[in-house]
Amino acid sequence: MCFGENNAPQAAHYLNAQLIALWENSQGCVSRHTTGLQPDANYKYCFSLSEYYYGKHRRGQASKADMLFYASFDKPKLDFICNHDAVFRLYLKEGHYNTEFTKSANNPANVEYNRAFAKVEVALRVPFTVTGIRGQDLKLGEGDNVINLLVLEFEKARLVSVSRELEAGREALAFYLGHYLKLLKSAGHHVLFSLPDFDDDRRRVTIDFSANGQALLDVDEIYGISVEKINTYLSSSWLKAAMLASGRNGPSADRAAISLSEYRSTWVLGDSNVHFSVKLGAPRIRALCEQEVVLYFVIDEVLFYDSADFSGAPKQKFNNWEIAVLVNVVHQKEEEGNVTRCKLDLNTVRFMRQFCEFPGFDQANEESIRYVTRLVDFFTSDYLDVLESAQYHTIYHYDVRWPKLSGGERL
Repeated sequence: MCFGENNAPQAAHYLNAQLIALWENSQGCVSRHTTGLQPDANYKYCFSLSEYYYGKHRRGQASKADMLFYASFDKPKLDFICNHDAVFRLYLKEGHYNTEFTKSANNPANVEYNRAFAKVEVALRVPFTVTGIRGQDLKLGEGDNVINLLVLEFEKARLVSVSRELEAGREALAFYLGHYLKLLKSAGHHVLFSLPDFDDDRRRVTIDFSANGQALLDVDEIYGISVEKINTYLSSSWLKAAMLASGRNGPSADRAAISLSEYRSTWVLGDSNVHFSVKLGAPRIRALCEQEVVLYFVIDEVLFYDSADFSGAPKQKFNNWEIAVLVNVVHQKEEEGNVTRCKLDLNTVRFMRQFCEFPGFDQANEESIRYVTRLVDFFTSDYLDVLESAQYHTIYHYDVRWPKLSGGERL
């Protein structure tokens, strides 16, 4: 582990190494004890990471084709999306599924409806929790010792993707793999050890899978509210701020109220010698999971100065930048359930460089680096306080008692 760093990559490596070791153990068991048919009850857990049989053999000339589902597996893999969900990737070397998946598993399959596959992949989104076993043992060291465990909630898994050749059987596969995950849980493969932490410095190992994310999956809702509705709400808030900033009598004197549309570094206290004026587009979110989102600050134009005097030409000018931050969402129900709100927990904000866009930024230019660093510092600290003071950290607000429009939709 690396002190002072996010040890998510190390934790992911450690967890996947366990999965691979368990798969290798399963492979060894299969090679020693397989009959080429469905294993008996004594071996079904041992075989589970390598082979899975769902169904019943015919009497007499039994074969794998009797199964409603059969698959042999290569090494599984966990890709961590955030601090709550992971993608469990299964690599199916060979097998088949039967399209009559609603048929009782107590009957052999009608082989006419078997569909073979080979070298395919399926991905399932699986929630997880981290828990710990706390205890004292002088052999481990002084004080309390905690063994951290990652628990995969296989019963809540959702099939998110399959190889193209399996698309026609997606519904059947979701059914069979749901039963497979139940088997993995019964076999104890839903629990893995997180990074060990038995040293004597008592420093906490930081593991933030969310901040380490490299890609965003398509998550359409958070807390049952569509991302589209949330972004519409954000656009509406931005439009109100833009109207206040471009009023007939000049911009509003309430700087917090117009902060979604424009802001200046001179409007907050600070001793920086880097100043800027920024024009903003409508912010938007993309959901990482149901509890965390990536919030994009859309910068239409930013002008950088070396003093608080903005009357002259800027030192540098950039357009169409996006600064991305990761933030937790708090869901609230109020007034006997009539009011629904989603608010950003701004204490959880983390900068996400991997999702930012800085066109025209020269990473070899020290002055540009100084300007960008100042801007990022502002958007991940002072600007958050400004947004909260104007209630712009509320990203969704709905009251079922609002009057309906003539078309039937509510205001």
